[in-house]
Amino acid sequence: MVRLIGPGGAGKSTIGALLAARMGASFVDLDRFFSERIGDISQFIEQARLQQVRPGAASTRFRSAKKTGSEC
Repeated sequence: MVRLIGPGGAGKSTIGALLAARMGASFVDLDRFFSERIGDISQFIEQARLQQVRPGAASTRFRSAKKTGSEC
């Protein structure tokens, strides 16, 4: 197995496909793989990030309200 890692636009998909063809191996473009299964990757990442941030934000509001005696 060969993994190509690098920034967007560096040519990983192009080089990966060429390398796989030369080696007689299969090639999986993870961007395409995820896009076909979950849709827009950037929206998926943003949603996942928000799910991680929200519990912390709710907890912070609760602690703050507790200290001041106000409602959450």
